Amino acid sequence: KFEMCRICFREKANSGKIMGLKKSSW
Repeated sequence: KFEMCRICFREKANSGKIMGLKKSSW
C-alpha cells in the first residue's frame, strides 16, 4: 500500500503520470 508514500504518490499523480489512478485512489 501507499501509506507512508502518500505524499510521494500524490506528487507523481500531480505530475500527471497516474492521473487515472489518482482519481481512483483519491
